[in-house]
Amino acid sequence: MPLTLKVNGPEGKSAVLKGLDDGLTLQQLKDKVQEALGVPGVEQKVRAGFPPKDVVMQDATALVTALG
Repeated sequence: MPLTLKVNGPEGKSAVLKGLDDGLTLQQLKDKVQEALGVPGVEQKVRAGFPPKDVVMQDATALVTALG
């Protein structure tokens, strides 16, 4: 099932990423965010769950669906 994620960037910028494959890896997500907002992957912070908690990126091949 395709994923839809809202991402927030600096200076109040945001984007909605629609139709993402549920097999998307964390690195692929970071690449999509860079395309949408222009923020390099090394400067991105990924948060997941509720309440949101920082995700420590130890494995760039981890699936986004496994983040929580």
